[in-house]
Amino acid sequence: MSIDFYFVHTKAEIKEFLSVLNKDYSKLGTHYKPLLEYLEDNLARLLILFPHIELAKEKYGLDTPLPYAKDFFKILLESPPRETKNLLQTYFILHFLGENRAWVKSLSHMRSLRAFTQDIYRKSLLSFRKGWIALVRSYLRVLSQFFSDTIYLPFALLNVGSLSDQDDVDLCIIYNEEDDKQMANKTIVQINQILHSSGLIPHHYLSETIGNQSFALNQHEFIKYFDDNRGDFVVISQALGSYFVAGDNYMYNLFEDEVLERFYFSDPTMNYYHENFLFSALSEINNLVKFKPQEGMINPKETGYRLIKALVTSIKSIFRIKNKSIYQTIYELSLIDNNHSEIYADLAQHLAFIDVLRMTYQVAVTEQTDIDITEEGNDILNWLAGVMGYIGKNKCEQLLNNYKKTIAELHKTSEKLVDNVIVNHLKGMNIGYTESFKQGWMPDSKYLFAFFNIKDEKAIQNLISELEDRGLALNTIKTAKQLSDLHKIGSRYLKGFCDELYARFPEHIEHLDDNDWFKKKIRQTLQEYTLSKRLDNKSELLQSFYYLEFVRLSMIKLGFINIIHFNRQFTRFYDLFALTLLELCHSATVKELHERFRDKNPPSLKDSILFLSTGGNGRGDSYNEDYDAVILVDDLSEKEENMFKSIVSKFSTFLFQVRTRLHNYFTEEIGTILIDFQQIKDLLENDTEQDFIYRSQLLDGHVIIGNKNYKYRFEEEIRKKYVFDRSRIFIEKMLKELYERRSYYENEPNNIKEAPGGLRDIVMVLHMLKSHLNVSESIPRIAIEKMLELDIPIKNELIDLEQNLIELKNIRDLYFLTVAQDNTLYFDYMEETEKIWQKVDPTGGPAKNNNKVNISIEAFYNSQRERGIKAMDKIIEYLTRKLEICQ
Repeated sequence: MSIDFYFVHTKAEIKEFLSVLNKDYSKLGTHYKPLLEYLEDNLARLLILFPHIELAKEKYGLDTPLPYAKDFFKILLESPPRETKNLLQTYFILHFLGENRAWVKSLSHMRSLRAFTQDIYRKSLLSFRKGWIALVRSYLRVLSQFFSDTIYLPFALLNVGSLSDQDDVDLCIIYNEEDDKQMANKTIVQINQILHSSGLIPHHYLSETIGNQSFALNQHEFIKYFDDNRGDFVVISQALGSYFVAGDNYMYNLFEDEVLERFYFSDPTMNYYHENFLFSALSEINNLVKFKPQEGMINPKETGYRLIKALVTSIKSIFRIKNKSIYQTIYELSLIDNNHSEIYADLAQHLAFIDVLRMTYQVAVTEQTDIDITEEGNDILNWLAGVMGYIGKNKCEQLLNNYKKTIAELHKTSEKLVDNVIVNHLKGMNIGYTESFKQGWMPDSKYLFAFFNIKDEKAIQNLISELEDRGLALNTIKTAKQLSDLHKIGSRYLKGFCDELYARFPEHIEHLDDNDWFKKKIRQTLQEYTLSKRLDNKSELLQSFYYLEFVRLSMIKLGFINIIHFNRQFTRFYDLFALTLLELCHSATVKELHERFRDKNPPSLKDSILFLSTGGNGRGDSYNEDYDAVILVDDLSEKEENMFKSIVSKFSTFLFQVRTRLHNYFTEEIGTILIDFQQIKDLLENDTEQDFIYRSQLLDGHVIIGNKNYKYRFEEEIRKKYVFDRSRIFIEKMLKELYERRSYYENEPNNIKEAPGGLRDIVMVLHMLKSHLNVSESIPRIAIEKMLELDIPIKNELIDLEQNLIELKNIRDLYFLTVAQDNTLYFDYMEETEKIWQKVDPTGGPAKNNNKVNISIEAFYNSQRERGIKAMDKIIEYLTRKLEICQ
């Protein structure tokens, strides 16, 4: 019997249709079973009311989209509410299954034609996406109208995800007037309930992140959140990808103009939101490139689709493309940015293959994103490969090879787009890249720190008026003069932190010269943190502590107040911050585990891991771009591993919010942030060409928190065995690296970090000495004190090297705070830096006898490098002679 029916449907015909449907879906994922059961129970009622619905073999459903089915609406309005919900849900599920059935059949048709090309698949996928997205949007629109009990919807329902995924629907609802908030919340709650039973899981990432225990948000909440979190890539990209579904369209247009517009490129000197968004995008792209699925799995969504989406979202903000379709956006970029049209063409090809693979798996197998590629998963993988057009006995292997090749090519394409488009664009904006370091910026009227002419008394008076308009009682020239001094000497890097502090404590601008005020405020903040029971409040207080202490120490460094041992204070500050943040992330993860699994015995933070601060932080440096860390574990259970991965993820996210990135050299090599003792031993056992980097990290590391037994094992099994006991091999490799670096950076004498005699050289020579003399202290000052107690003939050179390190670090820190966060010194822009440098000794207090007044900072810098090279060469000579190393 034919399954093509019109107008009249008998019970037998409906039964046969459902039988065919069940047969089709029996080979596919089990996630369709509840939908088929719902259809069996409710299809007959729908067909009685709508006998003209076509039940066809190839595809079934109304020809017209749901919102325009006038007869459908008319009957719905006349039906009881409960029956209306059932009819809506049945209607949607019928279409849901129809769209997916049509997609699988179209793949089978292409396979029979052996038409396996990215272009054909892309066109087929776009057609499927178009139908699917229209269906879901229509469904949401009708549900919004149905549940709001009013013709005029006083809110705007937005979709903020791709809407192509079938496992979830990402929604956000915004309102304008407070009176409408309750209706918006009520509507979205009812939509959530019916979506769950329709096979779609509603997500509300923006509401969960921004809202105060409310699904509904208003413009002001978005603006406040983005003012405080200008670099939150995930939230911003979600918002930029949002599009209007139902309700008040004018409200959404206002949202685009007042909230989203600030993240698109406009003015290179005023577009701080856009610039911060791009910096956060670079971090996100970097993390996605490094993402590795669990062993025996591939994950096209995480390794491919998310990376492409991050690239496209970032670049479209540069070229002001407002299109929401990722495919259409790539096409528009290829036209606008035609210098890179071939790269965009490659990106489109990568997207087509990855998207077809993940969507086919999601539609036809399961809604999960991980695909099993072990022997146990062979049946599914072979079926998947066959559906996608591969033929032969090794079609499974063909699919995997094509996947790996596509991901590898995508990483190369990603690198090209980052370097040629995003970074190149930032070079035209960021103060660290521009030729003129003193160009001002002011994103909008909220931000205090705009540049003005210090010599103009009127400008100072205008500043006072502006501050008084903000409700700050400034009646003297004193504070304005201090602020103008900061404007004059401060780098954009420093002013960014001052901005953050001003947003939290507007009164702090009257206390720039009051160290006691800062200390009192810090004590209050930490006390509030200790007493607070809410994790979100603790997070805010910890951020406030970070900005208070950062600005306080920076003011000291600039000479507003002098203090001895600045780096020691900075290290104490950063260690306390890192430890507190780890404990906060642990508490948040424990809370999640308890809520989800009722887990009452979570693993302990201090007993299960060893968290080492390494790199610059481990050495006690100030103003590091990254927070280097190594997290050592041993024999973790799956529960412990998942928990600590969650903790580290939260830790990394929080660091990024305060303008720092979590970095781990071992993770890049081993592929996981949690490093097992055996993994690190295996890595160092082979004596590879680059393992001196890992050994250097181990020399830098000091413990933040961890198991006492792990500390002992780290010293004995790792540091002693693989660094101290192999010091000769380590020193040989370090010497080779040192001389190669000197040769490479010979023509960049102003690079204070990498130039011969610069900070990198000093650290490398100290690493060699520490490994030879078995000195474990990571802080150079303490390590040198230990080495001077030993019987070695290079004590004078070591003292010279320590002084050299102090002087160069002092110049670098001052440069960061007064010019730019950049290791290349531009002496033409260091007039203000030089004035501070002349007045203040790097160890604190006035410069001794003012002996720097008669020498320029550039001449002093060059003399220090030359002096350092002489001291280092003598130390190297001692080491090579002692160990009989041929240079």
